[in-house]
Amino acid sequence: MSKFQLDVWVTREFPKTWTHVVKSFADPQFETRGADALFCYDRNAGIGAFFATVRNGRLDDGTLVQDGPHQVGPNHTFSRRWTHIVNGPFAPPYPGGVQVLFYDAASGVGEFYATDGRGNLILKKQHSGWRTSWTQILAGRFGNANLLFYDATDGTLEFHSVDNSGDMHLKQRNTGLLKSWHSIITGNFSNSEFDDLLFYDKGAGVGVFYKVDGNAGRTLFSEHDNWRTTWQHVVSGQFLQNATFDGLLFYEEGSGHTEFYSTDGHGGISQIDVNLGNQWALPWQVILAGEFTPSFGLIGTSRLCAYDSRDGTIRYFLFEPATIKTVIDLNGRWTDGSTRSAIISAAFTSLTIDMSAYNRPAAHGSIVDGFTITVTFPDDATYTGKLQLPNTIKWSNGSAWTKV
Repeated sequence: MSKFQLDVWVTREFPKTWTHVVKSFADPQFETRGADALFCYDRNAGIGAFFATVRNGRLDDGTLVQDGPHQVGPNHTFSRRWTHIVNGPFAPPYPGGVQVLFYDAASGVGEFYATDGRGNLILKKQHSGWRTSWTQILAGRFGNANLLFYDATDGTLEFHSVDNSGDMHLKQRNTGLLKSWHSIITGNFSNSEFDDLLFYDKGAGVGVFYKVDGNAGRTLFSEHDNWRTTWQHVVSGQFLQNATFDGLLFYEEGSGHTEFYSTDGHGGISQIDVNLGNQWALPWQVILAGEFTPSFGLIGTSRLCAYDSRDGTIRYFLFEPATIKTVIDLNGRWTDGSTRSAIISAAFTSLTIDMSAYNRPAAHGSIVDGFTITVTFPDDATYTGKLQLPNTIKWSNGSAWTKV
């Protein structure tokens, strides 16, 4: 039985023309209640727009909306056809700080914009004469830098800082890197105060973790050489609630094969047993990790947003502990034959038992399968319970409880 499952919060029809879907640099404050927002861009038409994540109801202007992304502010029309859109923020404070970078590899032009939280863009600075061969551009907390540029044509890596005027300052340049890094991913993979980096070489099946210091220097702290050579998307995020470090999602284009892993802070990874469900099965062009659930009334947190341009579908997924249906409903009062009773509360695969009637501390356990539970009594030991119809738990110490 899988320990976790992907449940769908919302599925929405979405335009099939978006070539870029980027998370939350604008943070529109239009009824989002703190949820991550999206910026979507159609490179062929040169049009982009902001989308806030909302629940059913009316927005400030009286518009009736459904669950999911809802456009905020006007369409933005660009004369250039941007190849890269990079979410910030780069320079606080917000609003007014530089939030987004648009880069056109064909012309070597980059433009920095601020946002006002209402779906508007304000040009802060245009740069020309940049390399036309930057392969990847990432924003993050890289010590004294907040932008990373990687050129796969010659293996150059540069770290830059950006100020509130959109001016850039080179902090670190590395040359002679491998030219085969398919993906560079930021995340919290160690105990560093700055963002860590994961480099993935798709051709070789190699993944390398780096720490970043205060001067944007890199230190390798783990290397893996046995990964699949077919991962198209590698995404970092807080998939497990209250996890100390970010997890990783690996997605294989074509087959749609997906695997989740946790990280241990030292560069080690462990696969998470996840039931993907039947609604994950689409050829996702974009997969984003974040907090896509507005924080007013929805149980669980939507950790993933996925967009399929061929089908015109956008979905938000909840990453939740799996629910195991037991042969007996465990919730309620249970007695050992005395006049006292324990109260069991079951949620997903977790159990909590109120033992206050026995003047004992609360016990905690888990559902193993439909017929078996394990419970740790902190003032005693851990026992296995076998569920027997119609209303009995037979404990491994020989005792039994009956549901009241």
